[in-house]
Amino acid sequence: MGSIVWVGVAQLLLRSMDRAARDTARLAQLQRAASAWQASQTGRQRERRVQVQRALAVAGPILTRTVATTGALDDEEKLEARIAEGALRDEMRGPRLLDDDVRTQLDSARRRGATVTVLDEGGLDGLDEASLALIRAQLADTLRASTSDRLYIRTSPDERVAVTVVGRSAAGPGLSDEDVVELWREIDHPA
Repeated sequence: MGSIVWVGVAQLLLRSMDRAARDTARLAQLQRAASAWQASQTGRQRERRVQVQRALAVAGPILTRTVATTGALDDEEKLEARIAEGALRDEMRGPRLLDDDVRTQLDSARRRGATVTVLDEGGLDGLDEASLALIRAQLADTLRASTSDRLYIRTSPDERVAVTVVGRSAAGPGLSDEDVVELWREIDHPA
């Protein structure tokens, strides 16, 4: 009788240990998932903080000047306000397309009077930094050579094309839907 009791107790202990091992493994898996989520949230918070700091650096001085003059800006200050607005839009609509060189070229295009639209619709998702750097370098070179009145920069969902740049210039006096397409550049995904 004692042997049967000891075998039964051993079986109960073995089942309890198996259940504890399964629970421990499940808990460890949940902990890894929670840690990964927390890390991604921390990364997003850091990225948002950087974007806010960049936005304040771009728009802060002109906003301060606008408040100080109660909106009475001279022509140069109005230009700076338009450029700051465009830069803020770029940061919100296409942050993965931007690096310092691309930002400089966008600023130059706006200063010469071009209207610039930047849109990232997810075409660069999943690319590593090296691939993004190659795409951004090609984009900066394209913008540097552009003389168009209107520039449209958009990521592409195409498997081959990463970014499309379209430049249009006025066919007559002023901009219209009949503008001439003088620049069409497709920047391919790096091989």
